[in-house]
Amino acid sequence: MFIRDETLGRVMDITMLGPRGVGKTSLLVSLYDQFQGVAGSGGLVMTASDATTRAELQSYRESLRRFAMGVTRDPGIGGNARVRSHLFGLGTAGRAKPQMTLRFTDIPGGLLTQTTPDAETAILDRALKDSGVIFLAVDSPSLMERNGQYNEETNKPELVTDFVRDALAIGGNRLVVLVPLKCEKYVASAGGTRELAAAVRESYQQLIKTVGQALMPSAAVLTVVQTVGSMRFSRFEPDADNAGQTREVFRLSRLGARYSPQDTDQPLRWMLRFAVNAYKNRGKTVGERIGDWWTDADVPLNQALRTFGADCKLEDGFEVLVNHAYLGLPS
Repeated sequence: MFIRDETLGRVMDITMLGPRGVGKTSLLVSLYDQFQGVAGSGGLVMTASDATTRAELQSYRESLRRFAMGVTRDPGIGGNARVRSHLFGLGTAGRAKPQMTLRFTDIPGGLLTQTTPDAETAILDRALKDSGVIFLAVDSPSLMERNGQYNEETNKPELVTDFVRDALAIGGNRLVVLVPLKCEKYVASAGGTRELAAAVRESYQQLIKTVGQALMPSAAVLTVVQTVGSMRFSRFEPDADNAGQTREVFRLSRLGARYSPQDTDQPLRWMLRFAVNAYKNRGKTVGERIGDWWTDADVPLNQALRTFGADCKLEDGFEVLVNHAYLGLPS
């Protein structure tokens, strides 16, 4: 779950997985953008660790805000052509440097259907091998509208299940977080939220079964996330730029609505809850048995992570799909 790096210290790898255009990068930006608002009171601080990530986040954030205000038609952030790793330092306030690094590897959706191996597919394979956590982004309109007419084409549930299966076969405890995005229309009511959750369970039932039958016990959770909050799916229309294809059209939920992400913290809460338990319950050396791992890190970090993990939601679009001891609240 964690590796040691001479430069970055304790590192946790997370893979952002999903086909093209489902919203992986938008999820990452919203997660970072809103983190301090929900975690600051618990003493946790997350910072972008490299200049490239900081610059890209600023550009992505501006794109999301323009979309959230209805200024642009495109739903958030355009897809990347190459694999990108984003480094975030995580620690407690008042420390000169973070106590750990979160390394998010953002996989271009087009790479999942590439048949010729190259340097980029090698990075994908390595990311899945090293990651203890996989965030799987799901395009909600494609799943929910027109009886799921575009689900196979857009979300490719069978294909992503194959990638997850390959990762689980490598060994190690893993957490798969299914994250329905662009879901503002559906979570506006309790009934719509239930329908969305049921559709995810149905469409990804083979993936959920695969996680449940993994050689090393692994877990899966469902967390619905509104990356902008203000825009709701309206309709599909022909894509003028791509003959024979459709595009999603969104509209403001109300006049004057603004950028207001919801529940972007939940995937991170479940991720850290699982990771902390995995680290504390790993096979320890004799020296490590003398004192737990927090002794060499920071006791306040232990408490801050425990406080942060205590607010994992378990209803209204949030549920444990495959349970695991590491999903419990760290002691």
